[in-house]
Amino acid sequence: MRLDEHNFIEPDIGSWTLVYEKLGEINPKTGKPTLTRRTSHHGQLQYALRQFVDESLVECSDIRQVLDAMDDLHARFDEFCKDKTWATLKQLNAKTKQATVE
Repeated sequence: MRLDEHNFIEPDIGSWTLVYEKLGEINPKTGKPTLTRRTSHHGQLQYALRQFVDESLVECSDIRQVLDAMDDLHARFDEFCKDKTWATLKQLNAKTKQATVE
């Protein structure tokens, strides 16, 4: 599930991974761009989303920017919920989590 230009969430067995990836400047030695990648693992989707929201709001300097950012995030999440592929991934993750508990 792509959250924005640099962030996405991947389902994993019984957990969710929030991933930040950003291509940087071209490395003169290799001729390839540098890649910055940060991951964090969460037991529930809501915790991964909370971390993304917290990190998204850090750049906001006033309440209007916070409200605008929250509106944008709500619109994106609504769109993801309509996506059948995403719904299938959530079901798969729930079944996998249930199978590991039993």
